[in-house]
Amino acid sequence: MLLTKELGAQCLLEKSDSLLVTGQVTGKYQANDPQLASYLRYKKILRAVFSAFDLVRVPREQNS
Repeated sequence: MLLTKELGAQCLLEKSDSLLVTGQVTGKYQANDPQLASYLRYKKILRAVFSAFDLVRVPREQNS
């Protein structure tokens, strides 16, 4: 995300094969683990710098 912003992007579509990560970022799951909660706070701060941000889950077999 940082590199994308440094390159001047204003909109970001992020894809992940992690159901846990996408669920936590979208608010469907809670981040109970302290390390994951810290990661989630960091993601929320970073995504606020984009005018548009979307995170979608892709099946692991389709993640290249």
